[in-house]
Amino acid sequence: MAVPLLAQAAAQASPNKPATADRQHSHLLDAVQVRAGKAEEGYGMVQTTRITPPANGPLGTRSWQQTPFMVSQVDTSVMTNQLATDPNDLLAYLPSTQVGQRPLTRGMAGEVVSNSRMDGLNVIDTTAYPVEMLQNVSVLNGLAGSLYGPTAPSGVFDYTLKRPTDHFVNRIIAREDGRGMWTGQLDLGGRIGRGGWLGYRINALQGEGSGVYRGSQERRKLLSGDFDIHLDENTVLQLDASDYYFHQRGFPGSFTYGSKGNTELPNAPDPHLTGLAESYAGVDEHTRIYKAKLIHHFNEHWQISLGGLKEMADRYLGGINTTLVGNHGDYASSYGQGAASRFTVTSNSLYLNGDFDTGSVHHELNLGTNGFSELQYAGHTPSSVALGSATLQDPASFPMQPWGGDFGHGHGPLAARNAEQSLVVGDTVHFNEQWALLGVVSSSWLRTQNYARNGALTSSYQVHHAISPTVTAIYTPDALDTLYFSWARSIQPGDIAPASAENANQVMAPYRSRQYELGYKRTLGHTQLGAALFHIERAYSFAGDDNIYQTQGTQRNNGIELSANGQITSRLSILGGASWIDARLQGTSSPLNDNRRVVGVPQAQAGVLLDYLLPVPGEDLWAVSLGGQYRSRVAATNSNNSYASAYVAMNLGARWQTRTKGHPLIVRLQLENLTDRRYWAGLYTGSNNGSAASYTGVLGTPRTFSASVELDL
Repeated sequence: MAVPLLAQAAAQASPNKPATADRQHSHLLDAVQVRAGKAEEGYGMVQTTRITPPANGPLGTRSWQQTPFMVSQVDTSVMTNQLATDPNDLLAYLPSTQVGQRPLTRGMAGEVVSNSRMDGLNVIDTTAYPVEMLQNVSVLNGLAGSLYGPTAPSGVFDYTLKRPTDHFVNRIIAREDGRGMWTGQLDLGGRIGRGGWLGYRINALQGEGSGVYRGSQERRKLLSGDFDIHLDENTVLQLDASDYYFHQRGFPGSFTYGSKGNTELPNAPDPHLTGLAESYAGVDEHTRIYKAKLIHHFNEHWQISLGGLKEMADRYLGGINTTLVGNHGDYASSYGQGAASRFTVTSNSLYLNGDFDTGSVHHELNLGTNGFSELQYAGHTPSSVALGSATLQDPASFPMQPWGGDFGHGHGPLAARNAEQSLVVGDTVHFNEQWALLGVVSSSWLRTQNYARNGALTSSYQVHHAISPTVTAIYTPDALDTLYFSWARSIQPGDIAPASAENANQVMAPYRSRQYELGYKRTLGHTQLGAALFHIERAYSFAGDDNIYQTQGTQRNNGIELSANGQITSRLSILGGASWIDARLQGTSSPLNDNRRVVGVPQAQAGVLLDYLLPVPGEDLWAVSLGGQYRSRVAATNSNNSYASAYVAMNLGARWQTRTKGHPLIVRLQLENLTDRRYWAGLYTGSNNGSAASYTGVLGTPRTFSASVELDL
């Protein structure tokens, strides 16, 4: 990693006295997350995915070994070497993570804002984020309400921004994707001023051309700036701003089918089929982010961080929606979607972390508050326009119909106001070098207001002093092994009944979820291994035979996760994970749904990425990578009358590093979906916490070739 690492001695330090960071230049973040440190940010040949200590946030600064949660990450080296443009493309290599309409872990879907963060501050998870401005993406699996306040039991996804480098970086990258999507990127970094008091990191890219499908097109534009201002040796002010625009046309849209179990999901069709995509249909997303964070170390034991973020995400959702009718491949095609046209988020955090002794007992104390206010703006009306009907056996292309509703590419009227704020108090009590007890609790305030298009208030609720606790017993027999057992409860906002229900727009009461987890961590050489058994329960809502949308049961997920990250040998590194999850609906009012598998949750999934430095003589370096992802079959309806087939998708990559006129040059090649497997990449219910009017299926990406050339000046 280009910036100095946090004190790596923490892995060997006594658990009673965690090592502190290099206070002058350490990259300090607001999240319980993991980081992988690599020279030159992993732009070298072997990706060292060994997890190093996290930075201060809700649980302060502690090593991965001493963090009693299942945490993992995809970092810069993986994203760069795999030629990813969206960080979510690589999260499938983590134990139980899936990404579709919204990211999820352990078979639980996330909320729009509560479960996604950037450097510890809430952001929207339904917009695009480019990998070119990110250092890594960290995932904390399971319940995290005690750390962050009201969240769904789907884990927390944290996007970490690149930080200024200690040395000058002048990097030029050119790449080509698919049939002719060309992208140019500049990555500049360094420190200036006396003692390097001002650090900067600037990324800019411009990409435009044909997509992987015939007649498709893409456009990407990014300008981001990240600055560190060292006010003194103990205080740093971080300032970040980014502007990202994503345009896509001619890609297949989503597939919807009935939620009553009368429509069976067919095998995944060829995504290149005429009519599944239209050259005029697609999406535009424009996301602007402004962030500031002040971090001060009082001494080696106490530190404070204060942060704020403002995000505006505009969306034009003019894609094709294919609605399946019956069980014989018939479908109706429409153009457009009525989902929210704009989100704005203003989020905040304040954390005070420190450690002290009371007699022979050592404490790690964590005090803080974090929260956000969010505005959602209405989507188009009409939400879509019909194009025509056909069959998957003989698909058809339809001419464009006028659509744009009442505001074209702008945004609609205010549809909802949501706000959350939480107080967090935690203490890890170390009784000796082997035993510790973590207790952390959040007290939260929630408010939701929903509006009609004419501005009239249609529904609202407030909740005060909502408590989300976690208690964890931690046993560390030595510096390389950790065993923990935790109990957690969490609260999250309730759903809103869909427009198709008899009680449309009714707000459900906040949901409660709980989790038990038994975890084990082992550091084996330069590889970090993790395993966890878990049991999660949460409320589940759907519209029954009376078409009233309400809580009508519980989703119960039992499972196990396994993970491996790091270097197996000096030449071979691994990023991977596997999980087995038994996800069931229980206590429902319908015998057709009771004890059935939850839609879209694979019972078994696994992903592994291996990166190998070839033993080739000479100064040039050669490496190859092989990635594989497996998903077992998944239920397609609540009644389980239909399933999506299991699949295996393979990725193959190669890299060559040399020097030209003394400057490092790296050529990267990547082939995604090597066998061109057709599969359903994800199936989703109509609601985060249940089923609304329909289910949605998304096709997997076909075989795609990408190449890039990188030159460091």
